[in-house]
Amino acid sequence: MRTAIASISTALIGIVFVIWFNLEIVELFQSEILKNQDKTISSLTVFPSGRWNKHIAIGIALVGILLGIKSLRDKKLLGVIGIILSLLLIALTFLPLWVYFLSDTALDIGVHN
Repeated sequence: MRTAIASISTALIGIVFVIWFNLEIVELFQSEILKNQDKTISSLTVFPSGRWNKHIAIGIALVGILLGIKSLRDKKLLGVIGIILSLLLIALTFLPLWVYFLSDTALDIGVHN
C-alpha cells in the first residue's frame, strides 16, 4: 500500500511542479509585456526553453510509473491510479499550458492563434 500511495503522491507533486513552472512563465511574460508596452511582441524574448524542468518532470513521472508498477506486482490495484497520474504528468510536460493560462488574463494577446 505504501508504494501505491508513494506513486500517487509523486505524480501529484510532478503535476504541481509543471503547473507552477507554467505559471512562472505567465508571470514573466506579463511583466515583460508591461515593461515594453510600446514595443511589439515579436521583439520580446521571453520564451524560456524549460529543458531542465521538462527533464525533471519526466524523471518524476518515471519514478511514479515505477512505483505504480511495483505496487501492481504486490497485487495493489491502487497503483493503477499512480500510473495514470504519471502518464498525465508526461502529457502535461509537453503541453504549453502557459499559453492557456495567459489567454485567461487581461493580456489576451492571441499568442495561441
